[in-house]
Amino acid sequence: MKDKISIIVPIYNVPENFLTKCIDSLINQTYGNIEIILVDDGSDEKCAKMCDKFLKIDKRIIVIHQENKGLSATRNVGVNKASGKWIMFVDGDDYLEKAACDTLINITSNINDIDVIAFPMIRNINDVQNIMKNKYLIPDKIYKTQKELEYLKKLVLTFDANFSLVGTKMIKRETLLKNGIFHDENLRQGAEGIEFNFRLFSSVKKVLYKDLYLYHYVYNDASISSYPTEKNNYMVIRCFDKIRKNINDNDDEMIKQFYIRLLYVVVTSTVSSYFTQKNKMNYRTRKKKLKKFLSEPLIEETMKRFRIGTIDFKRSFVIVLLKMRCFYLLYLISKIIK
Repeated sequence: MKDKISIIVPIYNVPENFLTKCIDSLINQTYGNIEIILVDDGSDEKCAKMCDKFLKIDKRIIVIHQENKGLSATRNVGVNKASGKWIMFVDGDDYLEKAACDTLINITSNINDIDVIAFPMIRNINDVQNIMKNKYLIPDKIYKTQKELEYLKKLVLTFDANFSLVGTKMIKRETLLKNGIFHDENLRQGAEGIEFNFRLFSSVKKVLYKDLYLYHYVYNDASISSYPTEKNNYMVIRCFDKIRKNINDNDDEMIKQFYIRLLYVVVTSTVSSYFTQKNKMNYRTRKKKLKKFLSEPLIEETMKRFRIGTIDFKRSFVIVLLKMRCFYLLYLISKIIK
């Protein structure tokens, strides 16, 4: 029998329609030698009971209930419970193509000593599917030299590379355990996937990229990422703080890419958190909290390094307004843009 794939699904109050579609996509995989590990991270009673209901449907499903510990700890619990040779992470509101596991396991049958198979994703927003092409990677190429693996680390920090999602990789479990590559449980939510992938590509020896669209990332407006909270904003900073410590001070190109990526973080925090219409705080409070966020040392350094042309025009415009302290203008713009 071909190798087993362990699919780890972290779950926290995922709406029933999303979770059902996710689990259905796993149960109905054309490849049968899988285990599906549902880790309920302290969800409400309704969601927890849904997990137990799935347990009765398919004997390959394992359900673990735990107190809320955050996404990183939840994924780690799944890795430690897994018995498969390969690990896949699928968030509870996402799903896989029906032949995803079959396709990936057949690839491993023909190529030896691969640590990771990476592939692009399909982004689903309001039932509209967008194929997220990766213009930075070569299909069917095995990345194995130090220079090539450093390039993959750089892509993890590249905003439009769409390479930082943990779901778009099948990883050899032995590689994770041997190198101690677990999600940092102090980083409960934020850019924990970026930080994890950055360390992953610091330790692996061979990565195969396949131009196969197997993973559906589903935009869920009820999820944490759709409206970053202030707590989440600071957790993102902690994630990037850790990444920066793992970058050689002499690696000018990686450092440059690091701060460019952080510019996107600043814009997202401003537009999608502090000045989003979902934020019900008054303007004065929003401004005060945003100014505090901008005073973080890592954010201050990011703003100092900003140069026109390093990011697109719209985001550059936001950064310029922030540097000029035009907070009220940003606030008014956010009320117009929906």
